[in-house]
Parts: sequence; structure tokens; C-alpha cells
Amino acid sequence: MRKQLGMSLGGLLLLLLLIIFMVYAAARIVPAYMDYWALEHIMENALQSLGDERLTPQTIRSRFVKELNLNNIKTVTGADLVIEPTQAGYKLTAEYSVKEPFWREIHLCMDFKAERESK
Repeated sequence: MRKQLGMSLGGLLLLLLLIIFMVYAAARIVPAYMDYWALEHIMENALQSLGDERLTPQTIRSRFVKELNLNNIKTVTGADLVIEPTQAGYKLTAEYSVKEPFWREIHLCMDFKAERESK
């Protein structure tokens, strides 16, 4: 007789459990990365000069805080923004951590560091 081909019910349940685990983990991780990508975009916008306005650390920080509020990002504040002068303009850096609950006492900890430099 030929061997049977296919997946058993146990194998199917195990595969389904693995897929559910991956989707659940992605649902916890993806929002943190979306905030990170939005933060990089906000930093880029804060470095763009508007017309005749001269960029200073105070104007950069105020733009940064306004856009954080507009995008409803709560993981980073204006105090987390480090503004360093460079030869070309300014370099912005923001480092922060996100701790997402995963299951009971298990948490997902993610460290982010966003950097942008004016050109």
C-alpha cells in the first residue's frame, strides 16, 4: 500500500496554534513600530524650515511637541528629544523604550532610537 499524504488533525491544530501565536505577537509589536515610523517623520518635519523662519532649538522642539500631539504619540515627550548643533544644522535624537504586555507576567520590551539630521 502507498503511504497516506497530508496533515493529521494534530498537525493542523499545531499549525493553527502557531499562526495564532504569530498574529497575536504581531498585533502587540506593530503599533510600537508604527509610532516609531511616525516619530521619524515628525523629526524630519521639525527640521524643515518654513519660509523665512530661522531654525532654533526652541522652534524645533515646539514643532516636535505639536506634531506629537497631532499624531497622538504618548511614548515620547518633548523632553526626550536631544538637539545637537552640527555644521549643516541640527541633529535630532530620541531614545525610548516600549513595554507591551504579552501574556500574564510576560512583556515585550522594545528599545527605539530615532535620529534625523538637517541637510
